[in-house]
Amino acid sequence: MDGKIIGIGAALPAHVYGQRDVFEGLGYNRHFWPIFRDAGIERRHFAVPIDEIKELSFQDQQERYRREAAVLSLAAARECLDRVAPRDLGMVISAHCTAFGFPGPTLAHVLGRDLGCEPGVFYENIASMGCEGGFPGLKRAWDYFIHSGRPALVVACELSSCSYFPENGGQDRENGYELLRSNAIFADAAAAIVVGADDSPRHPVIQDTAVCTDFTYQAELGYTWREGRLRVRLGRRIPEIAAVLVKRVLEEILRRNSLSLEDIAHWVVHAPAARRYWTASGTPSACRRKGCRPRGRCCDAAATALRRPSA
Repeated sequence: MDGKIIGIGAALPAHVYGQRDVFEGLGYNRHFWPIFRDAGIERRHFAVPIDEIKELSFQDQQERYRREAAVLSLAAARECLDRVAPRDLGMVISAHCTAFGFPGPTLAHVLGRDLGCEPGVFYENIASMGCEGGFPGLKRAWDYFIHSGRPALVVACELSSCSYFPENGGQDRENGYELLRSNAIFADAAAAIVVGADDSPRHPVIQDTAVCTDFTYQAELGYTWREGRLRVRLGRRIPEIAAVLVKRVLEEILRRNSLSLEDIAHWVVHAPAARRYWTASGTPSACRRKGCRPRGRCCDAAATALRRPSA
């Protein structure tokens, strides 16, 4: 039985800010404005209001994440379960890295409780995978469905406003102003998918998945502990590294499935500074002709091949 993506949902927090609002709210010197202005972002959604972000202790951040992530994740899950009853789910998977607000029970367990899932549902939480955490969640859900024939729900929720690391107006110069650069791009949201089976020709079949992990670049992106808090690591080379790794994984998944770039009708790319990748990698020309849209930021690369259901 083919596994398909049969539902998609998303939820955004209510606090919305333009780049200038965030820049001024975090108190940066005006000389740093071009970094925010040129990030290619018009507005961002935050779970924590901009005037509170700098005031939260680490404990406060975890409590806020626990409360806000539960609400957003439930909203995203309900949106994607419009054609699947929670009682029919066999597995619930959560993914997050921007806080440790769910030391146990996990976010997946909280979702199962609030959705009214059956007692026999399996739960799994994927932590510390960064903004690519949704991909191993998708792979796990697909594997579960192929094995059991029951639908699986995946919810990823990242709240960057709950992992702010204090700095003095951009004076922290470590790793090329990595804190300032991260504060210029990241935001908050929850997204959900259901992997299962149905007769709809609109829902794509998952045909294959592939990853490319290069440990040479492991220190370029992630979190570290500093002064009792999470502190982001964001190397300046991430856009160039992503272009190299994405090219490798695309070539592998296309080769395995006897496909060429011209065979791909739609693309969804998750990569750091995706616009720069679009011009720096070796694969953009065919993509641009097909109106592809890059999404997100992320030194692993991963790919999923989808196809239309057979007639």
